[in-house]
Amino acid sequence: MEPPFATPPPEILSTILDQLRGFEEREGVRILLACESGSRAYGLSRPASDYDIRFVYVHEPRWYLSFTKRKDAQNFFSEDRRLDFWGWDLRKALTLLRMSNPSIMEWPHSPIQYICDPLFLEGIIPLGERYFNPATEIGHYISLGNSYNQKLHHQQGKNPLKLFFCSMRGYLAAKWVFANGTLPPLDFRTLASGTIGPDVVREGVLSLLEEFLGAPRPGEVPPPDKMLSDYLNHLRFTVPAQCRTQGDSAEKSPAPPEGEGTGDLDEFFMRMLGV
Repeated sequence: MEPPFATPPPEILSTILDQLRGFEEREGVRILLACESGSRAYGLSRPASDYDIRFVYVHEPRWYLSFTKRKDAQNFFSEDRRLDFWGWDLRKALTLLRMSNPSIMEWPHSPIQYICDPLFLEGIIPLGERYFNPATEIGHYISLGNSYNQKLHHQQGKNPLKLFFCSMRGYLAAKWVFANGTLPPLDFRTLASGTIGPDVVREGVLSLLEEFLGAPRPGEVPPPDKMLSDYLNHLRFTVPAQCRTQGDSAEKSPAPPEGEGTGDLDEFFMRMLGV
């Protein structure tokens, strides 16, 4: 079994870096952060899992002076489509950060980073803490849990156990945010250890995870037993209900009006542009 956050094999790592550098050359940009998202960042991947590479890039200052709106997101794949690249221009990334978008909140904390500008990381993490909106995050994670749960219920996908863990991760992440008001740990083991109360359930979930990650083929691992299936259903009903209590804490707070109270984002944006 590979470690939870194993660095890709040398040939795959080389391909990832070649693709990212090629993108920089083609588009005339500089990548500030490129990292893993999805199962490989959450400790839920198997050796055959795809790679979800997410990145933030910045153009030369003159690019931002155009009157017309320009493309601010890029998506491309490797030839075998096993490597999925998705990137946002810096201005788009900061706009979404201001709205507490969960993706840009998580990326700087990814345990697998391919390219990282230390100044970018040094600035984006405290900004993420400032603009973190628990209600927005809770809504996202509950929706994620429901989506995977529905796929699991309808047997959509070749890997039902992965759907089980992804659904549980969504509900546990919402539970974490509700209890702590902070971004949940990306690592599923850490998240489960901090949110699953009954010891026997927590130990059962983590034991099943180790079986799933270690089996030569996922189909060889038996499905969750009744205790674990019942616990996922328990989360599906209780987490949304809990998050609606205590003053409707899951009601989203609107983002500040455009241009109001965002001087720190402007300053960071200019610093990354080098102006």
